[in-house]
Amino acid sequence: QLACPLDLGCHSVEQRKAILDTQEQQRQELERKRQEEAEEERRWAREQARQLRTATAMERDTLRQRRQMSADLKRENIGQAHEFKEKTKQIQDMYTNRVTEDFFSQFGTSSR
Repeated sequence: QLACPLDLGCHSVEQRKAILDTQEQQRQELERKRQEEAEEERRWAREQARQLRTATAMERDTLRQRRQMSADLKRENIGQAHEFKEKTKQIQDMYTNRVTEDFFSQFGTSSR
């Protein structure tokens, strides 16, 4: 049997129907694949958006933690500086000889 293109009209009715049915099945399969691909793209887009939200939240949390650590360190440094000043003042007070009236009273009390 000779193969003849559909548009030449040399096929029987059954052959034409089989060709049209096959073409319809192919169209349906192509549409189903397109829908599946579109759904897969939507799933990927949702997953990317979820990951972006998660990453953004993690970055915000990290930034908040860094700010908190910086504030804690600043408070600690201020406390240590104050403590150092107090200790330095105490040491200076302890080892500083103050000039009192007793110092001056010792002069001119003895004769040679």
